[in-house]
Amino acid sequence: HMEAATVLAPKYANKQPDGVESMDWSSTDDGNKVCNRTHSEDEKDFQAVSLAISKGNPKRAGIAISRFLSREQNKDVKEEVLKSMNKEKNDDSKTKDLILSGIRESISHHTKGSGTRFALAETFVQFIVAACLFTIVRNNIAVTDGCLSRIIGASYKQIVIACQKVREMLDTNSIASEPKRK
Repeated sequence: HMEAATVLAPKYANKQPDGVESMDWSSTDDGNKVCNRTHSEDEKDFQAVSLAISKGNPKRAGIAISRFLSREQNKDVKEEVLKSMNKEKNDDSKTKDLILSGIRESISHHTKGSGTRFALAETFVQFIVAACLFTIVRNNIAVTDGCLSRIIGASYKQIVIACQKVREMLDTNSIASEPKRK
C-alpha cells in the first residue's frame, strides 16, 4: 500500500507512520467550494486509479469500492456518495414526473371538449397514446385501462384504439402511419 501511495499520492505517503491506512478524511465544507472542473478532474483521476488497481475488472473494482465504503473510517465518503446518488435518483424521478405531466397536459390540450378535432390534433394524440402503450402491448403486460387513463390522461376509447394500432404494427412489423378518420 505504501508503494501505491508513494506513486499515486506522494504528498500523503510520509504523513503518517502507518501510511494512508491511518489517515482520516477532513470533514470541512471545502468540497462545496470546489469548482465543477475540479470535480471532473477528480472523477477522471479516480477512474484512472480504479482501472489501474482493478486491472480493468469491473467486479474487482466494485468489490474494492464497496469494501472501501463499508469501512468505518470512510463513513463520511459513503454518506456523500449516497447523497449524490439519491439526488440523481430524485432528479430522474422528477424528470419522469414532468414528462408524464407533459403527456397528460398535451393530450388534454388536444382533446378538450367534444366534437370534431383537426386531423393533425387527433393523429398527434393517437401517436402519443400509442407510444405510451408500445412496451405494454409488445410484452403483453396486464394493465387496466383505468390505470393507463389516470397515468397518461387518455380516454378509454383512445387507449383501445392505440392498443389495436400498436398490436397491428407489431404483428405486421410496420411503422406508424396516419390513422384513418371516420
